[in-house]
Amino acid sequence: MIAFLSGILAARTGDTVVIDVNGVGYEVFTPNGTRLPTVGDTVKLFTVQHVREDALTLYGFADQSSKDLFSLLISASGVGPKLALTMLSTLASDTIVSALRTKDIDTLVAVPGIGKKVAERLILELHDKATAQVAYAMLPEANANAHGDSQTRSDVHEALLALGYTSHEADLALNALNTLDSTDASVLLRHALNHLTNTAK
Repeated sequence: MIAFLSGILAARTGDTVVIDVNGVGYEVFTPNGTRLPTVGDTVKLFTVQHVREDALTLYGFADQSSKDLFSLLISASGVGPKLALTMLSTLASDTIVSALRTKDIDTLVAVPGIGKKVAERLILELHDKATAQVAYAMLPEANANAHGDSQTRSDVHEALLALGYTSHEADLALNALNTLDSTDASVLLRHALNHLTNTAK
């Protein structure tokens, strides 16, 4: 699996670029609007390798978060790399994530190739994953996997508030985890989100 490519930007045509990595030219599809250096300069793209029976295709992104969102989108049934690339070319990454989190169908159907049924399926399948992805990104890096106590729970509490939950809901979710034997912020956040999702049903 090719996780990223770093080399010389040899060419750029439409939605494809060619990166020269030690004399080997890799053709990579990128979203429209991807910020790239001038041809001849060094470039690094985070890549997703998509394999089919008749083709092996690389999709490249300027940052890890865009790559992660692309991977999230193609995990939905009926959404292939081309449609996911169109989404990232049409809407900003945070707009897509926000639409999935807030179940904003109107924003998603603005993307060519996405009708109401596809938008509804995207929301149904990716709403929780998009919420979790945003929440994890909000955790301070130092505490994401580090042990702590009150500070870790405070970070998780703040992440829940930023996602739109009330302070009371965040407190209840964290109180429900008092018996959980973990001080890993990402673990606590995942369980808190699961608790809030289950109690809302």
